Amino acid sequence: MEYATEAVKQGAAVIGLGLKTHVVLASANKTTLLGSRLPMRASIIHTV
Repeated sequence: MEYATEAVKQGAAVIGLGLKTHVVLASANKTTLLGSRLPMRASIIHTV
C-alpha cells in the first residue's frame, strides 16, 4: 500500500481492485531520460 501512496504523490496513475482474499494494485509511470521516452514494463512489485 505504501508503494501505491508514494506513486500517487509522484503523479502516477494508480488503480486498485479488492476481492475477498486478494488486493491488486497497479500503477503506470512515464519515465523520461534525456528527452526520450523509455518503454513501460509490467512487473510484480509485492506479493502477500
